[in-house]
Amino acid sequence: LQLAKEGFPLVIHYRTSKEEAESLKQECAGLGAKAEIIRGDFLNGISEFCKEYQTRFPKTKNLINNVGNYHIGPPLDTSIDLWKELYQTNFFSPISIMQTLI
Repeated sequence: LQLAKEGFPLVIHYRTSKEEAESLKQECAGLGAKAEIIRGDFLNGISEFCKEYQTRFPKTKNLINNVGNYHIGPPLDTSIDLWKELYQTNFFSPISIMQTLI
């Protein structure tokens, strides 16, 4: 919210929590910042998200990644498929987004 307080325009990404994203958008507006939301499922790739993003916001200057997908549990009991999902959403997708948008 600090960026909103400073007047930066923001794009808020969500996967399934649309209501929370809308609420955050309204909170940013209340602080005087323009905010938009975009849905994207980074687990299944970034192409649709990036296409919509580039159409709506063609002049991106900065990108702050704040992905929050995590798992609580013993690492040795965590399945390889879950590890792949975590790395896809928290590491590979953000890097691909940065390479595509910046």
